[in-house]
Amino acid sequence: MTRGVVIFAQNNAEIDYAKISVFAAKRVKEYLDVPVSLVTDSAGWIKQSQPDAESVFDQIIEIWTETHQTKKFYDGSLAAKTLTWKNLSRSDCCDLSPYDETLVIDSDFIISSPTLKNIWNNQNDFLIYKDSFDLANWRDDRSFRYLNQHSIPFYWATAFYFKKTTVTWAFFDLIKNIKLNWNYYRLLYNVDSTVFRNDFAFSIAIHMMGEDFSAPLPGKMNYILDRDILLEIDNAKLKFLVEKKNYNGEYTAVKTSNLDVHVMNKFSLTRCIDGVVHE
Repeated sequence: MTRGVVIFAQNNAEIDYAKISVFAAKRVKEYLDVPVSLVTDSAGWIKQSQPDAESVFDQIIEIWTETHQTKKFYDGSLAAKTLTWKNLSRSDCCDLSPYDETLVIDSDFIISSPTLKNIWNNQNDFLIYKDSFDLANWRDDRSFRYLNQHSIPFYWATAFYFKKTTVTWAFFDLIKNIKLNWNYYRLLYNVDSTVFRNDFAFSIAIHMMGEDFSAPLPGKMNYILDRDILLEIDNAKLKFLVEKKNYNGEYTAVKTSNLDVHVMNKFSLTRCIDGVVHE
């Protein structure tokens, strides 16, 4: 029974997901001690720009798609850029993963603990986060608990575990169908956004499969928004500046230790990685 982590990294003009993914993979190997494979549309770039990529990754799996969306990416509360957003390949996890048991994580999900180390050989075929915690601890988080106030529970496609079984193959086929017919499903489930998000598709698919289909990953999805800033990475300790309530452009300092955190501000994450790499 093979086990490993799969990370997706598809670059845009401003954010080097390839660099972020190498850093994330090193954290996985340090804290979870399993092999890591990369799914990317930039295999040539990652091999050229990250000399240790081929030794870090078990496999580098190249994909190609011209389909993408656009999204506004913030770097703190006062700066933002509208960039290409390539997030449409997550439905192909079963096809792409080289492992019998797979943990999929976003490249900006920074592993800083062994919390996920014991998920393997799980009695459940599919694990995912539903409960979450915003490190700012004051913002309205209802949009991360339900698709809308009258709708179904929200699940995070940022990190999930699956076995390759008949049921999980059916689940990912359902994700593909939701993606292909997104306008229909977003109207059916009263999702305000016309932009396809994996979180939305996974939440809808889990609802359709029945909530007994999934079980929770250990812990919670801890996160900062891209309105917040990652300031420093010191092994398992992370320092952040999180938005201050009612004071736009002002922040409160927050520290974490031995806590996995979804860092949505990729610009600040990249700056910290460059600092870590060049120490």
